[in-house]
Amino acid sequence: MRKDLSKHNSFDFKNIKVTYLLGAGASYNAVPIWKGQGESMIYVADTILGYISDNGRLNIEKTKLLHNNPILINLIESIRNFGKLATEYGSIDIYAKRLYLLGETEELRNLKHCLSVYFDLWENFVSVKEYLKGNVKYTKIDKRYLSLLSVLLEKGPDMSIPQIHKNISVISWNYDLQLEMAYESFMKSKALLLEAINDGLNFMGRPESSRRNEIVHLNGFRGIFKNKGEFYDNVQNIVHGTIDTYLQGIVSDNKDFKNKDYSNCIKYAWEQDSKSLENALEIMKNTDILVVIGYSFPSFNRKIDSQLINAFQLDNNYMDIILQDPEANQDIINVLFEKPENVKVNENPEQFYIPHEFLFPKDNLDLEELYDID
Repeated sequence: MRKDLSKHNSFDFKNIKVTYLLGAGASYNAVPIWKGQGESMIYVADTILGYISDNGRLNIEKTKLLHNNPILINLIESIRNFGKLATEYGSIDIYAKRLYLLGETEELRNLKHCLSVYFDLWENFVSVKEYLKGNVKYTKIDKRYLSLLSVLLEKGPDMSIPQIHKNISVISWNYDLQLEMAYESFMKSKALLLEAINDGLNFMGRPESSRRNEIVHLNGFRGIFKNKGEFYDNVQNIVHGTIDTYLQGIVSDNKDFKNKDYSNCIKYAWEQDSKSLENALEIMKNTDILVVIGYSFPSFNRKIDSQLINAFQLDNNYMDIILQDPEANQDIINVLFEKPENVKVNENPEQFYIPHEFLFPKDNLDLEELYDID
């Protein structure tokens, strides 16, 4: 049966807008998800507490500052406690929503602080210690991001900083900076600050910036805090540091910055005045092909997801939806999408999907071959 191709007739195949919507599964090989995240928070906390305790390996002069340091102990024990709550509630997101609903603002701020430091520790130090859970051996960067960026990146005006193709956007539910760390590996030199990565790949979404947001983190991202109107890395020069220098940085920053604010760096899409959600909706309005990776549309995000999908379907001229998830739920597809028959499920977990229309942007594109029409 011949597929109806009329919906493609008005499109410029050389200017197709592709948006990636990423869920936790997109970082599956590098960052624990769901209940596993809470368990890994406990693991990170226990690792650090053991390291700085009397039984740890801190026996040289420069690390004596860390030995049983009360600032570190208080912070790391809080990370452990939030890890226990994450396992109890099913995810840290759900527990954060509880705090928001109950108006427990200070505890929510503390959660954001702990979450940001946990991800710093996990993505830069602890994950490479061969932490094993089940059949998963985590790596510092999920290699699928590297493969994806090798196709999506182009030479930029500054030859030391590549740029992502102008027709590609990313919306992520994740706090991690897996995509940004993968991007950094394509830069000529390591970034001393996250701001340097943002110079080439705009993920911070600063209000004063006139640049487009190549990446929008719906729940915010780790590694940054605000102090007296200025943004700072949790610890500067983290990429060249060690676990000792990072922990020393945490202690020093606690003295130097008395008004740390994580509320605008990790900021949930369901919080009021969410600029990230506004930016994401604008991206979805201009999307032709939507690629959903590692995301199951959980019920506690359903309201936001509905807004995003509705913005995508607004003029009903979208092209296709690819859902890359080996456990895709057809019932959810039927509920969220006006034309569920347009959703193509891709079960390949080895590589992130790249649309053929992006790979082969030709005016004389053979649509019948592309869509495998009989």
